[in-house]
Amino acid sequence: MGDGPRLPALVGVLGDVHAEDRRLQRALRFFRAQRCDEVWCAGDVIDGFGDDARCVRLLRDAGADTVRGNHERWLLEALPALRERGSSRLDEASAAWLSERPTTRTRATPAGELLLCHGVGEDDMTLLLPRHGPADLATHGPLRAVRSSSAALMVCGHTHVRMVRRLDDLVVLNAGTLYRKDRPGCLLLDLVAREARFFDVHDEREPTLASRHPF
Repeated sequence: MGDGPRLPALVGVLGDVHAEDRRLQRALRFFRAQRCDEVWCAGDVIDGFGDDARCVRLLRDAGADTVRGNHERWLLEALPALRERGSSRLDEASAAWLSERPTTRTRATPAGELLLCHGVGEDDMTLLLPRHGPADLATHGPLRAVRSSSAALMVCGHTHVRMVRRLDDLVVLNAGTLYRKDRPGCLLLDLVAREARFFDVHDEREPTLASRHPF
């Protein structure tokens, strides 16, 4: 008898991709070189300066566990009208893959139950930033719902801001973004050593270590 499925120990995490297909390809190649057990993406795969469909294909081919962000929701709502005008940047297969992504995913990890989402929980538009203090957190409805759940960790996106923050029994992690107008980066998450390592992702060279944080 086995001991059940093996839990992911080292995970490559992506925040908002925003169609940055070249940086996405470089980050995924980096994750493979690091021998990551899995790749997770916190949504907003599309809508930027690069190639939407190629980003979908890269994540799909990498087997990335991906949730939908608000930009996916907006696109899927507008898709019939975009197709009618012939202005959709996605082929049918890519749109179908995005429509099949959940809004949240719950994962078992060596560090406890983990919630993968875009904003906070089911709310894909809410902000959670390092500057938010006790008063902000006390009135943060979506965060209150997550904190009352069984999740020990939450990996989210939306803000484009890298973050590792402990809120009592909940650890919040945000990989940031690949979007070129912000600080493109990715995250290596060691769920056994409980360490988050942030990397800057560049156009013409391999990702470089920016910071490391125990959690």
